[in-house]
Amino acid sequence: MLRFMKNLTQKEVADALNMKVATISRIENNIGDHRMTTIKKLVDFYGVTLEELIKS
Repeated sequence: MLRFMKNLTQKEVADALNMKVATISRIENNIGDHRMTTIKKLVDFYGVTLEELIKS
């Protein structure tokens, strides 16, 4: 998982992206549907493609 590879906590990612920790948790656990704007923020934050994000 990208977050672990970068040695980040969910809170650190959430703070950096101005999101709630619960949102990051739901995304990581593939719970619910997520807005493309949210996914785009993660792609930009991690510096990966959408495909790389999905595969992680």
